Amino acid sequence: MNKIKISILIFILSLGCKSTENNIQISQVKTNYPIILRYSNKYNKFSRMKIPLKLKIYNNSPNQYSFATIRYEYHSTLGGIYEIIYKEVNQNLKKIKNNKRKYIDSNEYEEYIIYTSHRLDSSSTFQKKLKPYIRVIQNKNIDTLSIGTVDDFKINNENLLKLLTKNDSIFINTWNGKNITIPVKW
Repeated sequence: MNKIKISILIFILSLGCKSTENNIQISQVKTNYPIILRYSNKYNKFSRMKIPLKLKIYNNSPNQYSFATIRYEYHSTLGGIYEIIYKEVNQNLKKIKNNKRKYIDSNEYEEYIIYTSHRLDSSSTFQKKLKPYIRVIQNKNIDTLSIGTVDDFKINNENLLKLLTKNDSIFINTWNGKNITIPVKW
């Protein structure tokens, strides 16, 4: 009889507990950092597009929250090469080590900027859409070009952006085994 009472008491007490998953909220927010194109002079084509995105991670729990890594997961057919994680410090981007533990205090949030590195193939789908930038690259004799924000790029190239990032997601590796994945949205 006592075991039943104890079991019922534990069940009732556990109903009032919030799980860590509900206490951590992640949102992708607008960023004004530019998309960067990488050009191959050897092949006379664009080879990569680096796309910035900003994550805001809220810790609504009464305890400090920590996690290991933030990873951009490429799911489009072309894929990607890597991602670089930054924090804004005095209106500048400071690269952070992605394999170091990151902390968010109770009822606080942290923002992270991720720069992806999407592969661009040599098909006309990409190269034709990006052709106006070739003249700029060649006239300035450079191999890297900032072409405006994601919102700017979407005005004339929304389908291209969707094709590059189709089914991509952000993966956060937590220490407790309850990893978090959210879809990327533009």
